[in-house]
Amino acid sequence: MMVNKDRIWKRLEELGQIGKKDDGLYCMALSEEENEAYKLVKRYMEEAGMTVRRDAAGNLIGRKEGKNPGAPVLMTGSHIDTVYGGGIFDGRLGVIGGIEAVQVMNENGIETEHPIEVVAYRDEEGTRFIGSYSGARYRTGRPLPGILDHVDKDGISVREALRSCGIDPDHVQ
Repeated sequence: MMVNKDRIWKRLEELGQIGKKDDGLYCMALSEEENEAYKLVKRYMEEAGMTVRRDAAGNLIGRKEGKNPGAPVLMTGSHIDTVYGGGIFDGRLGVIGGIEAVQVMNENGIETEHPIEVVAYRDEEGTRFIGSYSGARYRTGRPLPGILDHVDKDGISVREALRSCGIDPDHVQ
């Protein structure tokens, strides 16, 4: 059983077109570009045979059910937002790699005892807003106090950016 290197590379390259500029990628957290990237990653998760949902914080979660749905979840993943001028690997390879592992298991009829979830977290780079919103912090119940009122260089607050992404800021606290 082997991962499909061509599929991994194709997905990284395709994802790398979103927010691409001459000097790198600009896929800032809670932006139009990140929303577009999340739609693409959702499609990859579905192609891999996962059920996909978004949590209250906006994190994207693909799930491969296990034989024992009540068993503790094996979780993997990372983020897809970038720093200014970032590249195609940081964070994204963790998400695409997790999706690929699940897809290969599904293609080979491998069942696991535990459910597996691949998570694409929101705002892990902490580039757009001073003091990262961090979808991972919300998943663990440890958000930074006052973070929803932090603003980016254009004066847009985390609260406003969440709303523009269809995420209710009143339900992420």
